[in-house]
Amino acid sequence: MAPRDALNALAEFNLKELHLIKRSDGSRNVDLLCDKFLSAGLVPSNLRGSGDVRKVYCAIFDLALSHSFGCWIVDFVIEVCADRHLASDDPLEAQLLDGRLVADWSQSTLALMETDLVATLKNEVAFLDFVNTGKLERELGRCNALINILRTLDSISQGSMTAPSVAKDVTQAQLLLSSFQAMLWCARHQVHLQSNTGTFASIPEWLQRVQSRREQRRSKGLFLDDMLTGLVIGGVYPFSSLQNALFMLFITIRDVGSAEEFASTFSLPLYLVHMWQAQYLLDCVVGPAGSAAAAAELSGEATPLQLASQLLSGSVQPDTPFKFIEVLAEVGAPEVALGVHRAQVGGSSSSQSRGGNSNDGDMEQEQQNEVSLPQALTLLDLRLRCGLLAESFLWMRSHLESRPPATRVSHPVLILTLANWAVVSSSQDAAPGLPKRSWATDLLELPFTGQEEEVLVCWLVSCTIKYKSTSTPKLQNASTFFVNGFKNKFLAKKSSPGLPKRSWAKRPVGET
Repeated sequence: MAPRDALNALAEFNLKELHLIKRSDGSRNVDLLCDKFLSAGLVPSNLRGSGDVRKVYCAIFDLALSHSFGCWIVDFVIEVCADRHLASDDPLEAQLLDGRLVADWSQSTLALMETDLVATLKNEVAFLDFVNTGKLERELGRCNALINILRTLDSISQGSMTAPSVAKDVTQAQLLLSSFQAMLWCARHQVHLQSNTGTFASIPEWLQRVQSRREQRRSKGLFLDDMLTGLVIGGVYPFSSLQNALFMLFITIRDVGSAEEFASTFSLPLYLVHMWQAQYLLDCVVGPAGSAAAAAELSGEATPLQLASQLLSGSVQPDTPFKFIEVLAEVGAPEVALGVHRAQVGGSSSSQSRGGNSNDGDMEQEQQNEVSLPQALTLLDLRLRCGLLAESFLWMRSHLESRPPATRVSHPVLILTLANWAVVSSSQDAAPGLPKRSWATDLLELPFTGQEEEVLVCWLVSCTIKYKSTSTPKLQNASTFFVNGFKNKFLAKKSSPGLPKRSWAKRPVGET
């Protein structure tokens, strides 16, 4: 019998009657089906007359899976194993009917596929043969079919006391599928034919470049290291070869419970891919943003920071890591970092004009995502570096009002950050072509509350001593102007009802 005709026999038999005995010698319908495959040479010859029903079933399942008939096994699970009315007193038939045999076969098949993959990744010759001879595509198809079978088994096991649970096997099969998909992508892009060190001459040179980036980003660390730490493989980068990289990503980390991280590999939303690309580009940023932009303008190429900014502009999500904002601020891109924050919390990223306010949307989201004091200081500093003093004040006020009174310990720190920035910025020269602006004057016009003014008074006592001792005349003049302006502002205010008016002007500077 021709192989194709024998395979068509799968559709000729009633799945619910395969286990039934139909001949006087005790053979079952499944044995009749196996005879057709034996005559076509599709199953091992030692099955003839073996009488081992389990082995016959498993051989037929192997045949169906290898010849793109995985749907036949799915139908068997649905029509036979899921039928609660189909039962037998025979222990062997009971295993055939409740799905235990299919589960055992699926688990052993999955283990065999994993063993073969490990052997392939550990041998360069076997890896090239696996990729170049079509074996990879065949294994990918078998793995896809096996996942469908396992998912069907898992669906019928829910709420059943007898059906076996295969939830963990589904996860493992998904990881195996991800490894095959990664290998197929590498094969299509001929990554396996390129140098193992990429654009570097050697592994030591690669290591030196990575270490140099780590030293330059010592405060926040690289996104790369965060990813490797999350995968519990931090000490093995860079990988010695493509096979080694695939082995570490898809085999080693499986044993530390990280398999679920790859459940959706190669079925990812575009924004997540852009986020990964932005992480890599930000890790490549070296030196101040201004000098890098000037060099890029001469060469006519976009800098890694510019490319990362373009990717982030349409990819930010509410759960985007705050580290993006911190790194962008560190490399000298406060405007981009502020845009990321606004997009993250749902604020209007177009409100960039000085004094603009996008705090209503920001606060609504920040109430859901708790902002720590270091993060609050970073977000306040971003607005100040962008020249948004009024917005900084309003954001600080809204941020504090969204917190319970007992947790507002950051109140003085945020206020003093505003005051220090105003004094220091007022002492700096304006950019070429722009008029000098007195930020200290603008700060005095902000509507501080009585409690906030008390904080500023205490700050005045310390800052006058601090800035008087400085060797920078512009900083001395700015601090003196701010102190005098703040005193005049107090003189113009009336005291609260029932309280004597405090004469701040008569109190010597530095007296507590």
